[in-house]
Amino acid sequence: MVRMRTTSRIVVGSAVWLSVTGVASFAQGLGNFRIEVVPPNPDDSTPVTVMVTEEFPHACYVVCDVAGQWIAPFEFQISWYIRNRWGEPGLVCAQAETTRSSNLALDLLEGGDYQVTATLHITPWDGVCTEAAVQDQTEATFRVTEPIPTVSVWGLIVMGLLMLVFG
Repeated sequence: MVRMRTTSRIVVGSAVWLSVTGVASFAQGLGNFRIEVVPPNPDDSTPVTVMVTEEFPHACYVVCDVAGQWIAPFEFQISWYIRNRWGEPGLVCAQAETTRSSNLALDLLEGGDYQVTATLHITPWDGVCTEAAVQDQTEATFRVTEPIPTVSVWGLIVMGLLMLVFG
């Protein structure tokens, strides 16, 4: 019975140690997580795309999922899931800084001020991608403008005639 307690303590202690050291190694070299809105100054007749980007210390980081949802009329939330395949048996990764990015199309948006929040999740190679811990978060705001009304040549002629008649 004493042996069972000792074994369970070792397993629990090992799991905690692996979890803490694993998260620390995932976050190494990160910190450039960003959101880009394309085009940068959209109007309500231009489709909008949001791109999330991060620079990783080696090529073993791969995108495994990206999900987005509207949480309010002018607020969009992105969950970006990255798998760190470092340590996967038989895999060799280039030791060069590698940029990864994903796009989400928001399509046509009405005029107004928008906020996008993106959360970066990283999981080890043998983990479930969508159960990854939060590693970083970033926000961006942008404005969608409505077009300025313009007057055609015929509109100017009509306005001129009206001014002559009533002026």
